[in-house]
Amino acid sequence: MTSEVTQTRKGLHPLLVIGVGILIIAALLYWLLATGPAIEGQQGRIVGDGPSVLAAADQATFSQLGKVGVEQLSVWEGEGKIALIPVGTRVQVLAVDAPRSRIRILDTGKEYYVLTTSVGH
Repeated sequence: MTSEVTQTRKGLHPLLVIGVGILIIAALLYWLLATGPAIEGQQGRIVGDGPSVLAAADQATFSQLGKVGVEQLSVWEGEGKIALIPVGTRVQVLAVDAPRSRIRILDTGKEYYVLTTSVGH
């Protein structure tokens, strides 16, 4: 009798592992689709850890964001070359060219470049 129980458990174990594996993969796919970066043509929201995300009005400014100091950022803000977009702002993704995405803010129609990871569902 002990050998029958052992054989039954051995027969169920691989199925259990496969079932749990499928559930984990399905949960990860659901999470990625629900919270992952929005793709070109989709609407989404600005996401981030802080209250806002830094955005640039053009590609040249975007490529320089990490290379300049606070003084230059202040100048660019005054010139309208950069903006802080609040987390949760509704946007449409116009183009994705990782690490940046071109977006349009739905409420204002203004277009900016942001990190691709800053746009989610």
